[in-house]
Amino acid sequence: MASTVEELKKDLEEVKATTLRVRKLEENIEAERAAHLESKFNSEIIQLRIRDLEGALQVEKASQAEAVADLEMIKNEFKEVESAYEREKHNAQESFAKLNLLEREYFSKNKKLNEEIEEQKKVIIDLSKRLQYNEKSCSELQEELVMAKKHQAFLVETCENNVKELESILDSFTVSGQWTSGIHKDKDKPPSFSVVLETLRHTLTDYQNKLEDASNEELQDKLTDVNKELSHLRTKCADRDALISTLKVELQNVLHCWEKEKVRAAQSESELQKLSQAFHKDTEEKLTFLHTLYQHLVAGCVLIKQPEGMLDKFSWSELCAVLQENVDALIADLNRANEKKFQEIAEKNMEKLNHIEKSHEQVVLENSHVKNMLSQTQREQASLLAACALMAGALYPLYSRSCALSTQRDFLQEQFNTFELFKLEIRTLAQALSTVDEKKQEEAKMKKKPFKGLIRVFRKGVIAILAANRLKILGQSCASLFTWMESFREGIGMLVCTGEPKDKHKFPNPNSRICGHLLIGAAKNSFAKLMDKISLAMESLPLQSSRSITYVEKDSLVQRLARGLHKVNTLALKYGSCGHVPILKLITHEKFESACEELNNALLREQQAQMLLNEQAQQLQELNYRLELHSSEEADKNQTLGEAVKSLSEAKMELRRKDQSLRQLNRHLTQLEQDKRRLEENIHDAESALRMAAK
Repeated sequence: MASTVEELKKDLEEVKATTLRVRKLEENIEAERAAHLESKFNSEIIQLRIRDLEGALQVEKASQAEAVADLEMIKNEFKEVESAYEREKHNAQESFAKLNLLEREYFSKNKKLNEEIEEQKKVIIDLSKRLQYNEKSCSELQEELVMAKKHQAFLVETCENNVKELESILDSFTVSGQWTSGIHKDKDKPPSFSVVLETLRHTLTDYQNKLEDASNEELQDKLTDVNKELSHLRTKCADRDALISTLKVELQNVLHCWEKEKVRAAQSESELQKLSQAFHKDTEEKLTFLHTLYQHLVAGCVLIKQPEGMLDKFSWSELCAVLQENVDALIADLNRANEKKFQEIAEKNMEKLNHIEKSHEQVVLENSHVKNMLSQTQREQASLLAACALMAGALYPLYSRSCALSTQRDFLQEQFNTFELFKLEIRTLAQALSTVDEKKQEEAKMKKKPFKGLIRVFRKGVIAILAANRLKILGQSCASLFTWMESFREGIGMLVCTGEPKDKHKFPNPNSRICGHLLIGAAKNSFAKLMDKISLAMESLPLQSSRSITYVEKDSLVQRLARGLHKVNTLALKYGSCGHVPILKLITHEKFESACEELNNALLREQQAQMLLNEQAQQLQELNYRLELHSSEEADKNQTLGEAVKSLSEAKMELRRKDQSLRQLNRHLTQLEQDKRRLEENIHDAESALRMAAK
């Protein structure tokens, strides 16, 4: 039982070790360098063994020369020479067995290396196929990039045309010189394009820095792995040195035991001679006894004691019958004793068999328990892998969404800046439009009141349109990071994305608060409330009152516009600038409405062009990021292929070196066999010389 459990534990450990090795081979092809170092270490060990064998050969040659020189002195010690001959023969057999073992190890290692080379070739073929696929995808992405650039150029042209239309519309009104110069400066250098380019540059530099950091971290991880493998190899080297020292000590012990056995063999030979002499004497005595008995039988004499004198009456046949009966009785007794003994042996065997069956059942139960444990561990391992995959899948979307939030923050800052610029432009526009009405205040008050109402309606419409567009842009540019599902049945859960996230989602989730129908409803409600407040404030005031409109809300855009208009009116009244202006210089109501419509249309076009430009810029960012990823992957694949080719060439060189070392070992072994044959011939010559001398 214990042996089976230990074997199962060993099998489990071997399975775990093999899985770890397979993972290491799949993660890194650089593990082949460790194999290369191990093969170098093995070749050095083989060279050291070859040197030891050469030293042993030299020692044996010296001993052989001494034996040839001392042959004349050891004629009386012929038995010791025979024992030395047997020893040499035994050593030759051991060396031949070692040679066979080395050949088997060489063939097995050669097969393993060939299998590894085939696997690496398969990996190289797969990598080349992936390279081709990546090149195709890269070419497709480049084509898409060219089309996107063309589309971007078209959009830039449309944006410039829209800007020119806006300038022509603003030039139709009477505006001060400072304002026009400021507008032209802003028009010559539009802030949106420069900000987009700066964001592009910042994001590209950030991605480049992140890629460099990731590559540095990977290189550091690989360095730590290589250092760990190097320390492991050093420990292996120390263990093998210790093994070599222990083997040397064991060899010395074996030699000492062999000398003791030699002495025992000499003693046993002397004892065998004594026993053979005693056996010869015993056989001679038995032969003489049998010979005398045969002679007595032939002569008709039966050697039976005759104490009572009754044996003279029995004949030879009667004596034979009596002896036969006695022999039959003895055989029957012997058979009974054998049956009893066999029955006892059978009972003992049955008990042993029952004990073995019980132990077998226990082993089967333990085996089933171990199998269940193994299946449970496999399930736990699979669940752990799934959990790790989920964590990895949650990590990448979180990181990408944090990047998206940073880009959205920059975009919102840019929108806020543009909003401030639009505020200034609206103030200047309101001031420019209010100067025309203030000049005609005394001459045509009744005509001016509805005209002022139209200007205020225009201002309200512009403010409402700007607010709605800002809310729409906010809703379209937002992206959800987490989605919490809080309910009684489902509990709390977190959304985990495994694909490539997008920075902008148009109505992605009906449950989110900022996007979808809720955003549209909120925008409509806010616009309706704003219009209701403005209409109530306008209706509550009399038509002929010249005071300014005030609201309860502090620091609102409408309140600021009203304050600016009030200041302009008071200044005009102070300086007496409200003179009679002929009606021919005024702009007609239809022309003013058409100008307002054109201005609204131009604003809408500009916003749409800005949205398209932002989308194109984001698509360009994604395409550049993909191109950088593909280029980095191609560079890594090229590096891995180069390292694999180098490791293959090094493995081939090591195989050639091992072949050369094995050939040298074979040559040394053949030389050893030749030397042994010469020794045998010399021993035979010495034996023949001793025999001749003895004769």
